[in-house]
Amino acid sequence: MRKILLRAAIGAISLFPLGSVIAQDADAADVEEVNDEEAGEEDEDSSGGEEALKFSTKISGELQTFSAAGKQDLSFGKDHGYFATSGNILFNPTVVVGACTIGGNIGFGADASSGQQCATGISESFLSFSGWFGEFQFGNQCSAADEMSIDGTAVLGGQEGAAGAISSLFNVSGGVLLQTGASGDDGIATKLIYLSPVWSLKKCGTLQVAISYTPNSQLVGMLQNITHINYLYHGATYNQKGNLLYDIDASGMRAEIGESHSKKNPANLPDQNTDLSSGAFFVDGVTGAIVYNYGSDEAFNFAFAVCGWYGKGKAQIPTLRVRDLTAYQVGSTIGYKQWKLALGFTDNLKSLMNKTCNDSNGIKDGANMGKVFTVGLAWEHGPWKASAGYFHSVKKYAEKDDQAKAQVATLALDYKFMEGVSVFGEFDWIKTIGRSTGEKRSWVQATSAFADNKGWLLFAGAKINF
Repeated sequence: MRKILLRAAIGAISLFPLGSVIAQDADAADVEEVNDEEAGEEDEDSSGGEEALKFSTKISGELQTFSAAGKQDLSFGKDHGYFATSGNILFNPTVVVGACTIGGNIGFGADASSGQQCATGISESFLSFSGWFGEFQFGNQCSAADEMSIDGTAVLGGQEGAAGAISSLFNVSGGVLLQTGASGDDGIATKLIYLSPVWSLKKCGTLQVAISYTPNSQLVGMLQNITHINYLYHGATYNQKGNLLYDIDASGMRAEIGESHSKKNPANLPDQNTDLSSGAFFVDGVTGAIVYNYGSDEAFNFAFAVCGWYGKGKAQIPTLRVRDLTAYQVGSTIGYKQWKLALGFTDNLKSLMNKTCNDSNGIKDGANMGKVFTVGLAWEHGPWKASAGYFHSVKKYAEKDDQAKAQVATLALDYKFMEGVSVFGEFDWIKTIGRSTGEKRSWVQATSAFADNKGWLLFAGAKINF
């Protein structure tokens, strides 16, 4: 407005002879002023742009190698030494735009174990957008509930007991649940995740909530988590076409038959399925978590987490009807200086369980997908960390005695040479009890994979984190 009035005054003055000289001088001054202002605006834009756009890339990762040995009642060829090396590298490029951050996360993982080829691939990949409102993530990764849950293995060192490599080395009895977290969780799959800011409750600690959505638990980008489904029946494995793939020979070893074998499955194979949920997946899955923290590691500290899972159950075989995914988990850690205790409880309810309950499949109305209780205790002093844990699960196939159980007791010792470099040792005592009542008793023999098993495993290894 000031410039418009100035130009009008200059035009009026220029009507007079003396005014023309004044007008020319004023015009020159005005042009010079405008040029100075435009130059200043360009400088502001230039300097403002440098301050607003900040690019950075963070690289982190872990490498772990260990050897293991042990003894178990049902060896099935697994009573030999075992060596494994695994690693994961995460690239996290970000750009700061004003008060918001746009970034991504790409993980490359590799896993090599004795007797097997090295498996490599992208472990996770997602884009993120964060600011004062929290953070949105979209891509292939674990669920919000899985990432923020707390259980008894949270404080363990070594291989983290039941959350580690035990299931790869121990012959788990048929129908037994040997895993932490919700059994129906889809692991790494395509998801949209929202993480709230960490809200301060002043002197009462902090609170954070998270929620995630996945359209289909089978999908990881353009790929599928599940490419084929096999079925177990009386110790043998059949594919969807009903052809026998594997059988149990007289010595208890798994004998490969091949898809071309002419032997067909028993009638109504899905109903004969000894695993309550084989072939099941879910769509429109939602998970949520609420986490509360109080205190500091140098003094008293407390954390509590409540997580839940829900999804609409589906099956790849049209004749197999399964229930919806419904599960919850509560967990807590309590620490004081060098000590920390962790507790966790998971109830899988009837998640993705076969809806058909009859005598042919042995599933009764009282069946469920298992309950898990975990506890862990850790003590740290300087570079040393000693920890102990216990895992217990019960999975019911009927109201009373038809159950499958697992018990794992863990002792671990870690020593940190320097920041990010440590060695560890771990001892695990494991016992699994398969289904053992009713008609199932007739085919649960000492050489069967469904028989009870008991044994121990000893790990020794090293970790590098950066």
